[in-house]
Amino acid sequence: MPLYIQQKIEDRINYFRVNAGVPPVYLDSQLNDWCQRAALVMESNGKLNHEISKTWSCYSAEAAEAAKYSLLTQNANSPIAVTSFMADNNNPSIGNRRWMLYPYSMIWGHGSTKTKCVLWTLDDSRKKDSLYYKSNFVAWPYDGYIHKMFVFKKWSFSIDQDLTDAKITMTYNKTNLTLNIEKPVDGYGLPTIVWTPAIDNSKLKDGDIISVIIKLKNNKTFNYTVKIFEYNP
Repeated sequence: MPLYIQQKIEDRINYFRVNAGVPPVYLDSQLNDWCQRAALVMESNGKLNHEISKTWSCYSAEAAEAAKYSLLTQNANSPIAVTSFMADNNNPSIGNRRWMLYPYSMIWGHGSTKTKCVLWTLDDSRKKDSLYYKSNFVAWPYDGYIHKMFVFKKWSFSIDQDLTDAKITMTYNKTNLTLNIEKPVDGYGLPTIVWTPAIDNSKLKDGDIISVIIKLKNNKTFNYTVKIFEYNP
C-alpha cells in the first residue's frame, strides 16, 4: 500500500477522532503489513472473518493476529470504509464507531485489497487518565459545527459512567424529537448509549440547531449543541 494512501487513511481517521475530542492515532508500519496480509487472506478466500483458519489460502500467523484485533469491511475503498466504520448504521451497539473513537488507543494498522479492508483499532497503549473520561464525554455527532454528511443515522454518547437508565432529550430547532434508545452494550471501548432520533437527515440544512441533554441515574447532566453546516463552493 503506497505511503501516501496510508497517510490519507490516517488523516481521515484522525478527522473523526479530533472532532470528537479524542487524541489522534498513527498507523504503524508493522501493523500495516500484518493488516495487508489479513486483507490478502480474506481477498483470496472471498470472505471476512476475525478468526482465520490455517486451512485458508495465503494464511500467515501475522494475518491471523491482525484479523482478531481489526475492524473488517468489504466492497468499499479504504477512505469510504473508514467513514462506514464511523457511521455503523446497521449495528445497534455501534461497536465499530466506539473503537474508532476509543480515547486510549494510539497505534493502529491498515491494509486493503480491491474488495477487503482491515483496520487494526483494538489498541490500549495510550497512557490512561482514569478520571478525565468520568466527567468528559465523547459524542457523535459532537458538540459544535458539523457538516450534514457526517450526521449519521445513529447518535452516540460515551463516558466512563454507568449509562443504565440514562435519560436523553433532544430538540431540533427547538422542537422536541422522538427517540429510539438502544439498550447499552458493554465490551466496545467506553460505556456508550446509542439512539436514533426521528429526524430526516436528508432534510438537514445549514444553520439547523440540535440540542442534546443526557441525564444519568446519578443525576449528573451533560448538555451539548450540534450545529449543522453545508459547504457551498
